[in-house]
Amino acid sequence: MATLVASIYWGAARIVTMFARAVRISALIQLVLGAGAGVWVALLACPSWVGVVLLPLLCVAVLAAFPHLVIVLATMALSGSPAAGRWRAILGEWGTMLWVFWVGVPWSDASPTYVRSSLPDSSRLPIVLVHGFFCNHKIWTKMAHVLRRAGHDVLAVDLEPLFAPIDDYVPTVEQAIATVLERSHAPRAILVGHSMGGLVIRAWMRTHGAARADRVLTLGSPHWGTWLARVLPFAANCRQMMQRSNWLHALHASESPETWERICVAKTQHDNIVFPNDAPLPTHPVDTIFTGVGHMQLCFDDAVVDWVVLHCQGSVSSAGFAR
Repeated sequence: MATLVASIYWGAARIVTMFARAVRISALIQLVLGAGAGVWVALLACPSWVGVVLLPLLCVAVLAAFPHLVIVLATMALSGSPAAGRWRAILGEWGTMLWVFWVGVPWSDASPTYVRSSLPDSSRLPIVLVHGFFCNHKIWTKMAHVLRRAGHDVLAVDLEPLFAPIDDYVPTVEQAIATVLERSHAPRAILVGHSMGGLVIRAWMRTHGAARADRVLTLGSPHWGTWLARVLPFAANCRQMMQRSNWLHALHASESPETWERICVAKTQHDNIVFPNDAPLPTHPVDTIFTGVGHMQLCFDDAVVDWVVLHCQGSVSSAGFAR
């Protein structure tokens, strides 16, 4: 049985990304530890078939859910977020993390695919979705579905390796831009970045220019860094995301006011990952602040999704383009 489970597991692992594989291994370890602890407790305290079945399930559930709750509570406390709406953000972020790390990320496909709009004759511009640190394209599941229904072709990228310098992700975004423009025959694309993804998009514009970006939307991006980045100083991208790092200063210095005219910024008062997030930014058209929403939840919250759709709706090719 163990050989069968292992062969199925590793066979499936061949088709997932490096990060998805790591999360899957972590989940498997938690399941084994939880089940083992449950059986041990059952044999000691409740040696019946009911105890042997129910206690392992209970231990697995606790071991799967409790660490994420601790992380959310700890990071929310560190962020110093407002009391009003905090518990709504905590519960929402906890639920989002459980879905992302138990349902979405571990079982993702090897590579994201270009998905056509649900409206074949739509003239809306295509969208490239760029996820943040310690995640993959699955965090865009809801957002991509809604954007497709609104008439946009969508491609969500995967940024790997996990701890690479941010500039190393620029070729991935460039390839995605080239793909969506070629497939859609559109003149420009919209780029949406969550967390570190917003910095990756800005790094792409520094390298390749902003002419092909109709507009850029960033959700919870650490434009001036985050205190929490110091937790992983060995990671190149985390060092770059430290508060007011040399890399961030160089990125800001390379940008013109015209570049920021394309960027719309959204953030949340209850961001438990990017904090403090009240540093002033260069001139930009929108600085929308949500409340009662956690950091990862920005990609799933209905109000945020509506905000993204609203800003993308204005991006229509006036002359149209052949599809």
